[in-house]
Parts: sequence; structure tokens; C-alpha cells
Amino acid sequence: MTLKKLHLGTVCFSTSSIEDFKFLLKSYLSHSKGEFNNLVKSGNTKIIIGMNMMFELLEALSICHLVTPVLDGDNITFQASSAEEVAMVQFLEKIGIQLYSKIDNIVSIKYTIDDVSVIVKYKIHVVFSFSSELKRMGIVAQRIDFFEFTKLNISGKFNEYVFFIKGADSVIIPLCKKSPWALEESDNMAREGLRTLLFAKKELQTEEFEEFYKRYSDAKISIYNRGEKLLKVQNGIEVNCDLLGLSGIEDKLQEGVRETIEKLRGAEIKVWMLTGDKIHTAISIAKSSKLISRIDKYKVIENCVNKEEILKVLNEIEKKSFNSLVIDGTSIGTILKHSERIFNSKNRITILDKFISITTKLSTVIGCRFTPTQKAMIARVMKKGDKGAVCCIGDGGNDVSMITEANVGIGIEGKEGNQAALAADFSLKSFKGVIDLLFVHGRRCYHNSSLIAHLAVQRGTKITVMQAIFSALISSYPISVLQKNMSIYFITFTSIPLFALFGCYDVIPRISKNYPELYHEMKINRLCSLKEFVFNNLIAYITGVIISLYFAVSKVNERSLFSVCIFLSSMINEYFMILIVQVNRFGITFIFIIVSLFLFFALNSKFPEFEVRLMLDKDFIGKLLLINILAMLPKLIIKTAQVYLKPSSHIKLSRKENANLINSTNKF
Repeated sequence: MTLKKLHLGTVCFSTSSIEDFKFLLKSYLSHSKGEFNNLVKSGNTKIIIGMNMMFELLEALSICHLVTPVLDGDNITFQASSAEEVAMVQFLEKIGIQLYSKIDNIVSIKYTIDDVSVIVKYKIHVVFSFSSELKRMGIVAQRIDFFEFTKLNISGKFNEYVFFIKGADSVIIPLCKKSPWALEESDNMAREGLRTLLFAKKELQTEEFEEFYKRYSDAKISIYNRGEKLLKVQNGIEVNCDLLGLSGIEDKLQEGVRETIEKLRGAEIKVWMLTGDKIHTAISIAKSSKLISRIDKYKVIENCVNKEEILKVLNEIEKKSFNSLVIDGTSIGTILKHSERIFNSKNRITILDKFISITTKLSTVIGCRFTPTQKAMIARVMKKGDKGAVCCIGDGGNDVSMITEANVGIGIEGKEGNQAALAADFSLKSFKGVIDLLFVHGRRCYHNSSLIAHLAVQRGTKITVMQAIFSALISSYPISVLQKNMSIYFITFTSIPLFALFGCYDVIPRISKNYPELYHEMKINRLCSLKEFVFNNLIAYITGVIISLYFAVSKVNERSLFSVCIFLSSMINEYFMILIVQVNRFGITFIFIIVSLFLFFALNSKFPEFEVRLMLDKDFIGKLLLINILAMLPKLIIKTAQVYLKPSSHIKLSRKENANLINSTNKF
């Protein structure tokens, strides 16, 4: 984040002109016969007043924050939960106002003019911390070195005690004396995509401070209703303040945000943006990130406090060709509050249900001035009301409740701390990492999990079919087809090759990232659908019937030999099945199969259930391989047809990638 603009009401400064700030500060604080003294003698009061206002705003910027300086060798670094506050302190340091130290409640500010430095100390008596509900922060400070401080200033009224406050325009403006410029200039900065903060102060007389501090101390030690009493004390001092100025902070988009959003939309994923920023700032960010394009037609719902207004706007969106929606916290609060039943021709639904049904059809929804609670409630409502899963992404403490409420929470490590990353299911370094997480790892995880699940179910189905046929052959006696410990051996030795599937992938990462449609295709043609379940179980049923009937026709009279034949055939069939479903990594899978067979034969002497002579019989081994090939024919035919006659998109793209690679190699 970067501080870009400071507005004093009469003049707006761009922070890119650092030298201009240094010149003005030097002129104001200079005791020599410099530019400022010349202005005093000439009687140019407008410039003098402007410089006074500028210094008062800079003083507020230097004190009204919770940034902590950390000494790192000869350098001073700044730590804070808010990246905005760090940006302000870093700007002040560039113009010669340095947050020098903060020890307990003593803050030292170092003013540097050329080679001369003066350190002014403040004692912080009370801090009213920022909250999403109050949308403001206040500090009551005491100028300890008041004599040194007054030496800095040629003009201006400064008392020993002062109250600084900063916050959103909607909150600060009512607390200050009339300043008609504030709201208009705040909106202008918001249209430029800047985050705005208003600063104000109130100089306190000693008696006024002592009275306030007594009421604050009494409220602080109160046992009952402490929060309400503290808020009452805070409201008591936040009256008739002097508005100092307005700051505009630029929050630059991370690298790859636009491309990431485009790819998410290419995968038919609805992207919403919920933020606490002003409505104009939110729209500007949405446009710069391509969340709202130039051709998009969006509707703005702002400051709607009754359900009739909400219903009117929702009906307008439903009838007209809007594809995006911008809604503020006040309006969404009305929707969440007034969720009574409304009449519909088909059924009775709530306003909230109507809102969800309409917004899920839109291209995007932009929420501004949302509190953390409202963000979490939207995530909860969408999770319950929409058919799809909800994934919430955030990078600050305000996003924690939303992240924990979602089906999948993703936290991004940022300058605002790691609260979101620690509370999330997944932690990323940057927003563009979402593409790798969803399109590469997420898709691969779903693909491999589906393969393993189907193989596990097929294995159980085959054994069930074989058991049914075996029971029919022995007049339904309660005897297992896999006698003694064969079931454990079967599960153990057929599970080892399954580990190779964890590293399997149907397309390389570059293709899955460049073609988000593959992600959408997998959502439509779900691998874990009822259709796939029935199909794979049918294949398993046919396989079980072929193997069982073959050995039954072969007149294997001994039950133990029949069990061994079934065991070996099923195990080899499972190995063949794993090889068939593989798209790549055949070598690794084959190694796992060899390891599994090696362990089986190495430990064969420990298994009295098996007849070693069968495994040394060449005719038996030939028949075993033949019957498994016959059993696998249905699966092989279907697999071949899918690959060559009706290939899916990822197969076509893989072939195209291989062809391009061969062509590029031939050129060299």
C-alpha cells in the first residue's frame, strides 16, 4: 500500500512530490529568516493557515496509529496489523517525520530539518481501537515536551492534551464541525480507487482532559456493562472535532489478479468481491481487476433501509439486462434482517431466497462497506442456499469469520498479518496461487481420489459376486470364498499399487492452468457420479462372473484350491485394472506391482493357505493370465473407444501439446 494523496480542504497534495513536502515542512518549522518568515512579514495569511493545517494533519498521521518501530541494526522497520498505517508512517519518514521509538505508552517523533533534528515525545493515555462496527479509531495523547514542541511552531494553537481520531467519512463527518468539502473529495478519491480516511482532532484543556480521564477510568474498572460504558465515554469526547484532512491510499493489485479472475470465470466459477471499502472504491477496484468489464451493465443498491425498496430493485434486476450487482452493507443488512415470506405465484420464498436466486445468475456481485459479520453471513447463506460449494479467499483479520464459514477457506499471507492464513484450510503466498490450487492440485486430487474410490468399490463388488457364485456351488454353506486370512492378504497386496495413483495426472500442469475449461468439464462429467458408479460396478460384476465360472467349469473340486485360484485371479485382475486406469506413470505403477508380487512370493512360506505347487505349474499360470485377459476385455474395449473414438478434451489437448513439442524439437 502507498499513501498517494493528502487533502486539506483547500488544497490537495500528491505524495509523489516528496521534495515539495520537505520544503513546506522546512519553511513551517524553520526559525531562521527563511521563506516562512517572509510570508509572515508579507501578511499572506492564506498560505500561513494552509501550512498550519498541513502540519496539524501530519502530526495526526504521526500519532494516530498502532505502528511499532523495531530497531534492526541501524535501520528501523515498522510492524502493525494494518498495512495502511505502515504506509502512512513510511511516507512521513520520507519527508523528515520519523516514528523514532515507542516504549510502553511513550511515543517519540523525530523531526529532521536538513541536519538538525528535534525529538518530541507524546504520552498515549487512551487508545480507542478500530473496529468494523465503529469504523473509527481514536487516541488521547499528551505532548510531554510541550515547551520543545511549541518551539517548533511559529503559529497555531496547541494545548498539552489532544484527541486525534480517524475513520470512514460516514462516521467522522458527523463528529466534526461543518466541512462541506469532505464528502465530495472523499468520493472523488474513491473513484480513483483510493482507500480514504478522514482525520480530525480536538485540543483539550487540562481540566477537560482530567474530567474525561476520570470517567474513562471509572468505566474501565466497571464490572457490569463495561463495553457500553466505555463506548459512552468515547462518544462523549468525539464531539465538535476539527476536521484536519483526508488521506487517499492506493492498494495495488497483486501480480496476476486479472488473469486469475479471467481463468476462474473460464471455469464457470462465480466470483464475488466483498469488501469494507467505499462503494466508489469497490467499483474502481472491480473494474481494474476486470471483475466488471467495460461492456458489463451493473446495478447499484445503496442505502436501502426497507424491504419495499429492496424488492423493487430486485424485480428491476430480474426484468432488465443487468449482469452485475453492486450492493452496500446497509442494503444487505436490510435483506438479512427482513427475510420474511413474500408472495410468489409458484411458492412462498423469502427476500433472502429471492436475492440468492437472482444474484447466482449474475456475472458478479460487488459488496462494499460490508462488516466481517455480514461477510460471514453471506458465505453461510450461499453455502446453504446454492447447490455449489462456497470458497472464500481473504488476506486480513476482517476475513477470518468469512473464511471459517465457507466450505473451503483460503488465506493469503500479506502485509496485514497471517490471521487469515492461519484460520484457513489452505494458505497461499499470493492470489494467483488459487489457479494452481484449484486447476492443478484440486483437479488432480479429485481425479485420483475418484480412481482409487472406484477401484476399491470394484474390488469389493468382484469379491461379493465370487462369494455368491461360490455359495451357490456349495449349496449355500456359510463358507467364505477367501478362506482363513486370505481376505487380509488380498486387501494388503492389492492396496500397495494404489499408492502409485496418488502421483497420477491426466494432463500436465501447464495445460490444466491454461485451459480452465477442463476444470468445468470435470465438474459436469463427474467421476464420482451415479453413472460412473453403476458402470464400474457392472464391469466388476462381469469380471467376477467370468473368473468364478471359469474355475467352476474347470472342475476345481478342492475348496482350498478354488479359493487359491480365486485369490490369485482377483489379485492379478486388480493389478491389470490399476494399469488400465493409469494415464501416465506406468513405470512407477509397474514397480509398485512388482514390489507387491515380490513381497507376496517372499512371504508365501508364511501363508499355509496357499498351494505352492500351483504357482509353479506353467499350465495353471497360462490359464490364470488367459482368464484375466478375458475378464479385462470389456474394460479394455470401452477404454480404447473412449481414447480413440470419442476422446475427452484433456486427451485432445495432450495430443496437441505433444505434437507441438515434436514440431519444435524437429526445428532444432
